[in-house]
Amino acid sequence: MGKHERSEIELMEKSVTQRLNKKNALISPGDKWYEHMEAFVDFIRRKYPRIAEAHHVGNEYGTEMGDIKLIMEDKAAHYLELKSSETPFGRGTLANISQDSVTEYELLIPPAGSKILSWSEFRELRGLRPAIQAVLNRYRIAPSLRFEDKARYIRNKANAGNPHAKEVIAIITDLANADKKNYINYIKDYAPNEENIIKFVFCLLNGIHTMPEIKKFMGSVSTSDLKDRYEDLTTLYANVQGGNVVITERKSKIKAMLSEHHRFAILFPEESLESNNNYIVCYNKVTGGEKRLLSFVFHWKNVCQGIQTPCINVFLASYFKE
Repeated sequence: MGKHERSEIELMEKSVTQRLNKKNALISPGDKWYEHMEAFVDFIRRKYPRIAEAHHVGNEYGTEMGDIKLIMEDKAAHYLELKSSETPFGRGTLANISQDSVTEYELLIPPAGSKILSWSEFRELRGLRPAIQAVLNRYRIAPSLRFEDKARYIRNKANAGNPHAKEVIAIITDLANADKKNYINYIKDYAPNEENIIKFVFCLLNGIHTMPEIKKFMGSVSTSDLKDRYEDLTTLYANVQGGNVVITERKSKIKAMLSEHHRFAILFPEESLESNNNYIVCYNKVTGGEKRLLSFVFHWKNVCQGIQTPCINVFLASYFKE
């Protein structure tokens, strides 16, 4: 989610809070998220009929969680995370995070006296950009364009059916996909940092997605705190179905995840496979059964693979869809 859309969503969340407090919304009919706002308000009022006060707590981490805190007439508190989508059922990407998140958040442990290369360092060492530039130069354009602009021009030609452009884009995509696979094969044998993996999962589940936010949280909260402090969170999903906004809910599974499981790790795809799909997993303490918590892929957001804005896309895996 871009900064602009995140700002729109935050205004919608604040409008929900305003309406729950019987005040005017901050957005108007016709706003992209207005109907989502109304649907959230109606659902929350039905489910929690004795609200004394609502507080918007989005982006405040450590003592509060979620987007909205409800204080009930009996002083009980409920925390809500709001997720909006214009699709009928999909809950979309959980988070779009820094390309170097695996190393920035120290999810893996290097041997003493060594370091793990980040994805950006790995690409630079292997010379991916010069290799892609050489492929782009096979397509002659006058006047010359910047790296990204030339790639965009060739991509547009490929989309229009130009066979030479299609060949160039296919080669670049193959180079980018091979780089992702090579990086996975490079990091897959390092030991997992269980403490940081647990905190990382918690952050992504609770809307803590930017690097400063994640680092602040990871440096201030221990995993032993999470089970007791962050169990009462409900996520509400708004989806457009048949022209109407429909709300569904899912209770937090953080307490069960931490109480019933151990051996938190990253499951990488087999070297022989082309897959770029990685999983954060844990194992049931009694049965030993594997639970997949989140999946993530190395990705390029703009133009095409290998060209602009490398990132990591994160999705809910089967454990949080059960």
